[in-house]
Amino acid sequence: MENVGISGFDNEKPNENQRQIKVRLADLGAVSSPGTREISALTYRSPEVHFGKPWDQSTDIWSWGIILAQLLLAQVDFSSHGMYDSIAVGSLNEKTKAARDTMAVDFDLHSLPLYADDAQSQAMLPPARSEMAYKWAEAMMDKGISQEDIQFLANALNPLPEARFTTVEILESGYLDI
Repeated sequence: MENVGISGFDNEKPNENQRQIKVRLADLGAVSSPGTREISALTYRSPEVHFGKPWDQSTDIWSWGIILAQLLLAQVDFSSHGMYDSIAVGSLNEKTKAARDTMAVDFDLHSLPLYADDAQSQAMLPPARSEMAYKWAEAMMDKGISQEDIQFLANALNPLPEARFTTVEILESGYLDI
Protein backbone atom coordinates (compact mmCIF):
# COMPACT_ATOMS: atom_id res chain seq x y z
CA MET A 1 0.00 0.00 0.00
CA GLU A 2 2.99 2.28 0.43
CA ASN A 3 3.33 2.43 -3.37
CA VAL A 4 0.08 4.35 -3.59
CA GLY A 5 0.84 6.68 -0.71
CA ILE A 6 -0.94 4.88 2.14
CA SER A 7 1.43 4.32 5.02
CA GLY A 8 0.81 2.44 8.22
CA PHE A 9 -1.61 0.02 6.55
CA ASP A 10 -1.73 -3.48 8.05
CA ASN A 11 -2.80 -6.00 5.39
CA GLU A 12 -3.55 -8.53 8.11
CA LYS A 13 -6.16 -6.22 9.68
CA PRO A 14 -7.63 -4.13 6.83
CA ASN A 15 -10.85 -3.34 8.74
CA GLU A 16 -8.83 -1.79 11.57
CA ASN A 17 -7.20 0.60 9.11
CA GLN A 18 -10.36 2.55 8.38
CA ARG A 19 -9.81 5.44 6.03
CA GLN A 20 -12.44 7.90 5.02
CA ILE A 21 -13.30 7.40 1.37
CA LYS A 22 -13.27 10.59 -0.65
CA VAL A 23 -14.88 10.32 -4.05
CA ARG A 24 -14.60 12.99 -6.69
CA LEU A 25 -17.46 13.24 -9.14
CA ALA A 26 -16.88 14.73 -12.55
CA ASP A 27 -19.07 14.66 -15.59
CA LEU A 28 -16.76 14.73 -18.56
CA GLY A 29 -19.43 13.48 -20.92
CA ALA A 30 -19.03 10.50 -23.20
CA VAL A 31 -15.74 10.12 -25.01
CA SER A 32 -17.87 9.74 -28.10
CA SER A 33 -21.36 10.87 -28.96
CA PRO A 34 -24.13 8.97 -27.17
CA GLY A 35 -25.38 6.04 -29.16
CA THR A 36 -25.87 2.30 -29.02
CA ARG A 37 -22.38 0.84 -29.46
CA GLU A 38 -20.65 -0.92 -26.56
CA ILE A 39 -18.60 1.36 -24.36
CA SER A 40 -16.72 1.19 -21.07
CA ALA A 41 -15.13 -1.75 -19.32
CA LEU A 42 -17.25 -4.88 -19.18
CA THR A 43 -17.95 -4.79 -15.43
CA TYR A 44 -18.89 -1.08 -15.50
CA ARG A 45 -21.35 -1.28 -18.41
CA SER A 46 -24.89 -0.22 -17.70
CA PRO A 47 -27.83 -2.46 -18.62
CA GLU A 48 -28.73 -0.29 -21.59
CA VAL A 49 -25.25 -0.78 -23.02
CA HIS A 50 -25.31 -4.54 -22.38
CA PHE A 51 -28.68 -4.84 -24.12
CA GLY A 52 -27.91 -2.63 -27.12
CA LYS A 53 -30.24 0.19 -26.07
CA PRO A 54 -29.54 3.86 -26.73
CA TRP A 55 -27.35 5.32 -24.01
CA ASP A 56 -26.45 8.78 -22.82
CA GLN A 57 -24.54 10.36 -19.92
CA SER A 58 -26.61 8.37 -17.40
CA THR A 59 -24.47 5.35 -18.26
CA ASP A 60 -21.55 7.21 -16.63
CA ILE A 61 -23.58 7.41 -13.40
CA TRP A 62 -24.09 3.62 -13.54
CA SER A 63 -20.34 3.08 -13.93
CA TRP A 64 -19.62 5.46 -11.08
CA GLY A 65 -22.20 3.60 -8.93
CA ILE A 66 -20.40 0.30 -9.56
CA ILE A 67 -17.12 1.91 -8.49
CA LEU A 68 -18.77 3.33 -5.37
CA ALA A 69 -20.17 -0.13 -4.56
CA GLN A 70 -16.65 -1.55 -4.84
CA LEU A 71 -15.27 1.13 -2.52
CA LEU A 72 -18.00 0.52 0.05
CA LEU A 73 -17.40 -3.24 -0.09
CA ALA A 74 -13.64 -2.76 0.29
CA GLN A 75 -14.24 -0.60 3.34
CA VAL A 76 -15.99 -3.46 5.19
CA ASP A 77 -14.31 -6.47 3.56
CA PHE A 78 -11.05 -5.62 1.85
CA SER A 79 -10.71 -9.07 0.27
CA SER A 80 -14.19 -9.26 -1.28
CA HIS A 81 -14.83 -9.03 -4.99
CA GLY A 82 -16.57 -5.96 -6.32
CA MET A 83 -19.83 -6.29 -8.21
CA TYR A 84 -19.19 -8.37 -11.34
CA ASP A 85 -15.43 -8.61 -10.71
CA SER A 86 -15.55 -12.36 -10.18
CA ILE A 87 -16.59 -12.97 -13.79
CA ALA A 88 -13.13 -13.94 -14.98
CA VAL A 89 -13.32 -17.14 -17.03
CA GLY A 90 -13.88 -17.77 -20.71
CA SER A 91 -13.72 -15.73 -23.87
CA LEU A 92 -14.74 -12.09 -24.03
CA ASN A 93 -18.13 -13.14 -25.42
CA GLU A 94 -18.61 -15.60 -22.55
CA LYS A 95 -17.62 -12.97 -19.97
CA THR A 96 -19.95 -10.43 -21.59
CA LYS A 97 -22.85 -12.89 -21.50
CA ALA A 98 -22.09 -13.84 -17.88
CA ALA A 99 -21.99 -10.16 -16.79
CA ARG A 100 -25.18 -9.36 -18.74
CA ASP A 101 -27.02 -12.41 -17.35
CA THR A 102 -25.95 -11.67 -13.77
CA MET A 103 -26.99 -8.03 -14.11
CA ALA A 104 -30.36 -9.04 -15.59
CA VAL A 105 -31.05 -11.22 -12.56
CA ASP A 106 -29.58 -8.77 -10.01
CA PHE A 107 -31.81 -5.95 -11.22
CA ASP A 108 -34.84 -8.05 -12.32
CA LEU A 109 -34.73 -6.74 -15.88
CA HIS A 110 -37.55 -9.17 -16.83
CA SER A 111 -39.93 -6.94 -14.88
CA LEU A 112 -39.02 -3.77 -16.79
CA PRO A 113 -40.74 -3.08 -20.14
CA LEU A 114 -37.59 -1.39 -21.51
CA TYR A 115 -35.94 -4.83 -21.56
CA ALA A 116 -38.84 -7.32 -21.39
CA ASP A 117 -40.98 -5.85 -24.20
CA ASP A 118 -38.24 -5.65 -26.82
CA ALA A 119 -37.54 -8.75 -28.97
CA GLN A 120 -33.77 -8.09 -29.15
CA SER A 121 -33.50 -7.73 -25.36
CA GLN A 122 -35.80 -10.70 -24.74
CA ALA A 123 -33.46 -12.89 -26.76
CA MET A 124 -30.52 -11.83 -24.56
CA LEU A 125 -32.31 -12.12 -21.19
CA PRO A 126 -31.54 -15.23 -19.14
CA PRO A 127 -34.44 -17.17 -17.57
CA ALA A 128 -36.27 -15.02 -15.02
CA ARG A 129 -35.23 -15.48 -11.39
CA SER A 130 -37.08 -12.67 -9.63
CA GLU A 131 -36.46 -14.29 -6.23
CA MET A 132 -32.77 -13.45 -6.73
CA ALA A 133 -33.34 -9.79 -7.61
CA TYR A 134 -31.54 -7.25 -5.45
CA LYS A 135 -29.69 -9.94 -3.47
CA TRP A 136 -26.62 -7.74 -3.98
CA ALA A 137 -28.21 -5.20 -1.63
CA GLU A 138 -28.91 -7.87 1.00
CA ALA A 139 -25.34 -9.16 0.74
CA MET A 140 -23.98 -5.63 1.21
CA MET A 141 -26.22 -5.09 4.23
CA ASP A 142 -25.07 -8.42 5.69
CA LYS A 143 -21.48 -7.19 5.37
CA GLY A 144 -22.30 -4.07 7.37
CA ILE A 145 -22.90 -1.48 4.68
CA SER A 146 -25.49 1.03 5.86
CA GLN A 147 -29.05 1.25 4.57
CA GLU A 148 -28.30 4.85 3.54
CA ASP A 149 -25.38 3.72 1.37
CA ILE A 150 -27.42 0.92 -0.20
CA GLN A 151 -30.36 3.21 -0.96
CA PHE A 152 -28.00 5.72 -2.56
CA LEU A 153 -26.49 2.93 -4.67
CA ALA A 154 -29.96 1.72 -5.70
CA ASN A 155 -30.66 5.21 -7.07
CA ALA A 156 -27.31 5.40 -8.90
CA LEU A 157 -27.73 1.82 -10.17
CA ASN A 158 -31.31 2.15 -11.35
CA PRO A 159 -31.62 -0.05 -14.46
CA LEU A 160 -33.93 2.51 -16.07
CA PRO A 161 -31.67 5.27 -17.40
CA GLU A 162 -34.34 7.98 -17.10
CA ALA A 163 -34.93 7.09 -13.42
CA ARG A 164 -31.23 6.92 -12.50
CA PHE A 165 -29.71 9.71 -10.45
CA THR A 166 -28.27 12.57 -12.48
CA THR A 167 -25.00 14.28 -11.60
CA VAL A 168 -26.93 17.26 -10.23
CA GLU A 169 -29.15 15.00 -8.09
CA ILE A 170 -26.08 13.28 -6.67
CA LEU A 171 -24.43 16.59 -5.83
CA GLU A 172 -27.63 18.02 -4.30
CA SER A 173 -28.51 14.85 -2.36
CA GLY A 174 -26.24 15.66 0.55
CA TYR A 175 -24.81 12.13 0.40
CA LEU A 176 -21.38 13.28 -0.71
CA ASP A 177 -19.27 15.53 1.47
CA ILE A 178 -18.35 18.25 -1.02
